[in-house]
Amino acid sequence: MIGIFKIIPAVWRLPLLALALTLAVLVVMLAETISSMVMQWQASRTYHHCFFVLPISLVLLWRQRKRLARLSPREERQALLPLAAFALIWLIGKAGQIQVIEHLALVAMTISIVIAILGREFASAAAFPLGFLLFLVPFGDVFIPGLQLAAANAVAWALQAIGISVLHDGVIMETPGGQLEIADAFAGIHVVIAGMMIGALASYLALGRLRHGALWMALGGILVIATQSLCVCGIALVTTHGSLSSNIDHAALSWGLFAIIMLAVVSVSTAIVNWPSSTGEHSGPSEARPDMLGWRPAMAMLAAILIAAPALYASNMLSKRPVSVDIRPELMLEPTLALDLGPECDARHEPSTGWRPSFQHADMIQSLKVNCGNKPVDLVVAYYAYERSGSALVQYGNRLADGERWTRIATSWHKPAIDGLPKVLIQEELDGHQARDRLVLAWYWVGGKTISKTWQAKAYGLYRKLIGKDEPAALVALSAAYDDRPEEALPDIKTVLAYHKRIDAYLRALAPDTN
Repeated sequence: MIGIFKIIPAVWRLPLLALALTLAVLVVMLAETISSMVMQWQASRTYHHCFFVLPISLVLLWRQRKRLARLSPREERQALLPLAAFALIWLIGKAGQIQVIEHLALVAMTISIVIAILGREFASAAAFPLGFLLFLVPFGDVFIPGLQLAAANAVAWALQAIGISVLHDGVIMETPGGQLEIADAFAGIHVVIAGMMIGALASYLALGRLRHGALWMALGGILVIATQSLCVCGIALVTTHGSLSSNIDHAALSWGLFAIIMLAVVSVSTAIVNWPSSTGEHSGPSEARPDMLGWRPAMAMLAAILIAAPALYASNMLSKRPVSVDIRPELMLEPTLALDLGPECDARHEPSTGWRPSFQHADMIQSLKVNCGNKPVDLVVAYYAYERSGSALVQYGNRLADGERWTRIATSWHKPAIDGLPKVLIQEELDGHQARDRLVLAWYWVGGKTISKTWQAKAYGLYRKLIGKDEPAALVALSAAYDDRPEEALPDIKTVLAYHKRIDAYLRALAPDTN
């Protein structure tokens, strides 16, 4: 450790020490955010590449160590403004449990700290290694349903183009070779993000210019999307003429083609960087002797305060449990005490059809069978007495289909045209692996307000929380089975929808003393 300290130029020792201490404050104060980010890297293969981002960024900085050592550390007071803004954004994300905002703000705060303590000149010279840290943010799952459906449409079109008959229903297809399902993995988001990252890195290493980075990122993403599409179509073609059921084989083929494309990108980059007339920006700057004029330790202290203040406020705010929001146990055991749908309908506990939404750490998931004289309808309520860390109505992993026994075929919007309900409701078609297909209509209920859009439910809940109203929230879902077409289930579901005000009264009765 002492040896490493000695090789650092004298003018850089104190600024780098201040930077290390400030980043240590960031790690300690935002440890929960960092932990949740790493857990997402581990949980989803879409984000496995994130483990390589920080080591790559550090290696890139090490490659420029001689050039950077010739610069002079300068405090950058203006960087405190974006640092404060990102700290506030992090607080909003923390309060609303919007992890992508937390993670993005964390990375942005890290970059702002470096700029504030080491200066604009250093940040300009190390712009790519610093910007590369943005790939630490796990994002992209929101695009999976759309990409999954696009892949299914492309496969159906390709098979029909070569004369193979296809019955296409969302992500499920019937071919002469059997049933084919376009799984989440074939949305391709995992290889697209990794391809963009490698494309950006190849651009920087080959050309040394940031202005070409966006072009190469786009090129990497486009090549990977094209390759993934060919992969899916190839698997579908083979499946129609034989047996290819191993998910491991599918994944291996996908990553194998991805490796070939990325090897080609890196090879082109290597050829460019070795071209005789190549001129990069890796040449060293002027030999001016560095000095510490304009650098003061107070900058690091101010940065640490800006980090600690929102973190301490969040810790204090989120640790407070609302008063009197415990679910009334008698209503959990016997919902008909409050859920009075009148003499026309009967709501009771019956053996489940096997379907229920996958909502993590809900305080209650109530499954009821409602019969209003026609075919029975499943009414499922996922209820959160109050939102806290890891237990929120809108969070990663909450969905209407568990992805195992039930697969989402398609997602759309239904217009109920019923007074008191949102203009549109979430509509999903589910394929039961060992049961009849189901149609589901769902909406959110936050503190007595009915909301259809996921982002609106999150935003409204966050607004209420920030003004001191940490209120109960729930997902309400109505579902019925169908044989051929989803429209077959709509009349029965609409019959129960007409009693939505009584469902609302039931939700209010679960926690009556929230104000």
